[in-house]
Order: sequence, then C-alpha cells, then structure tokens
Amino acid sequence: IWKKPVSKTIKEKTPFFKLKGFYNFFSLLFPFLFMLYLSPNLLSQTATYSGKKFFHCFGIGIVFILIILIVVPIIFVTIIGIPFGLIVSSIFLSFLYISRVFPLIFLGRKILFKLPEKRMTWFFSTFIGILIFTLISIIPNLKLILNLVTVPAGFGAIILGRVDMFKKLRKEKFL
Repeated sequence: IWKKPVSKTIKEKTPFFKLKGFYNFFSLLFPFLFMLYLSPNLLSQTATYSGKKFFHCFGIGIVFILIILIVVPIIFVTIIGIPFGLIVSSIFLSFLYISRVFPLIFLGRKILFKLPEKRMTWFFSTFIGILIFTLISIIPNLKLILNLVTVPAGFGAIILGRVDMFKKLRKEKFL
C-alpha cells in the first residue's frame, strides 16, 4: 500500500492549509475595501473598463506587462538605477496582484445590475467578484487559466484608466 509523502500529510494537518481560502479571500478584500473607501470612482472606472473593453484591455495589458518585464532588468544594470528598479518592480508586482480581480468585480456588478450606482453596491460587487475569484482559485488548473485571462485585462484597465484620467486633467488644465 502506497503512503502519502510526509510533507503532504503535514500540510493536510496544519490549520493554515485549511484556512488558506479565507486568507486568500481577505488578502484580496482588504486592498479593494481600502480602494473603495479612498477612491470609489477609481475602482468603478477600472472595473468597468476591464469588463466593457475586455479585449482592448487584455491586449494593452499584455503589451505593457512584456515591456515592463524587459525594461526593469535593464534598469537594474546601473548602480543609480537599482533603487528606481526596486521601486518600479514593487509597484508593478502590486498592480499585478490587484489587477487580477477587476474583471470579476465587473462581473459582480453585472450580477447586481438592478441596484443603483452607490458605494454600497460597489462594495457588494467587490465582495462577489473576490468571492468568485477565490472559489475558482481553489481548483489549481482553473486558477492558472483564470490568472492568465484576468491579470492582463485588469492591468490594461489600470493603464487605460490612468491614461484617461491624465487626459481629463490636461483638458481641464490641471496638469
């Protein structure tokens, strides 16, 4: 009779392994609740872009992810560029982490389409989107596919949202 490896047995017995889904859910929920509290328009705009302009955001996201992955190692070559490279790479990794949920927040908003555009509606949409993401992420193969689809779309939505914001600020002669 074949026995499970000791490492697998230990992982199954530890409480962290059982609570990993809750940890994943709340580690995504808190940054989005913080974003919803500080800048609800930014969250709603980015989620809407990632849903309504999905393929456009997906293409822009892939292009910018590849550009950043090529440029950041080049920045690290010089001594002066090392701090800048660390800053850019930490911001990039943070954006990649949060960008994977924006299309699913849009999906949560589509589920709650009858509710008016209020902060509480976006809270529930965010909750539903992160819950869907966490539930799909439990299955390893689906998690890989989900991340390959949502990360570029969310990252492209972040880029498009900031570009549109700068265009509006320039138009109003604020910048």
